[in-house]
Amino acid sequence: MAVNAADGTDALLGIDNVDSSDDPVFINNTSLEMEVTLEESDTEITFDGNSSPFSFPLPPTEIRSVEIEATDDSENAFVDITADLSENGTSRGQITLQRDFSVSPAESIEFTGEARSPGGSGTYRFTLRNVGNVDITFTGVRIDQTTAESPTRSAGLELNNQTVVENDLHIGEDGPLVSFDGVTIEAGQDNFEGRFGQFRPGGGPGNSPASMDGEDLRVTFQFEASGETFTSTTDLCIDGCDLD
Repeated sequence: MAVNAADGTDALLGIDNVDSSDDPVFINNTSLEMEVTLEESDTEITFDGNSSPFSFPLPPTEIRSVEIEATDDSENAFVDITADLSENGTSRGQITLQRDFSVSPAESIEFTGEARSPGGSGTYRFTLRNVGNVDITFTGVRIDQTTAESPTRSAGLELNNQTVVENDLHIGEDGPLVSFDGVTIEAGQDNFEGRFGQFRPGGGPGNSPASMDGEDLRVTFQFEASGETFTSTTDLCIDGCDLD
């Protein structure tokens, strides 16, 4: 048999988050094995980072979320969905349908960072690249982790020679994000320079700076794109990453 599934999470092939920017969730509400195939219809998109078409098994009563990302600034993505049903290797039918998923333009955002010329002075330079298709405006930062043993804080942050955080940034992934006035990196822009101020241990400004030569950082940035606010964690590494 070939059927079109009804809408909602209780259909034979249930689908949740169709109209949400959250990742869609697929639910097998049958007693049969499913092999689900997703294929782009009119928008170039990826599924869990894979090109179209994308297939995955979905056993009875199981659920599976799939990250759908548009490769441009589209806010909607039509997806052709096929679920082949089987029992003990024998075909039992097929479900076919099409859904219009909401895709936040910011889902297509990618930016990368790499460490550049850290040293014994305690400062830490890095480069950010916006390799996505929309502009990014950075509005906050947190230093989550460093491979250096002694420092507990860094003396602020510069982006493109502009001081955006003047006070100490304390190290720890449980700490708050420190907000600052927006600094924009246009889509496709390379060589956007950043610098964390001197890393120091606790106990006051008189302590000697910690050497950051060869050390790695994990940093969470807050940014805005297409009217929405997001966070993304980036590793800034020298030769490979020794972060947890």
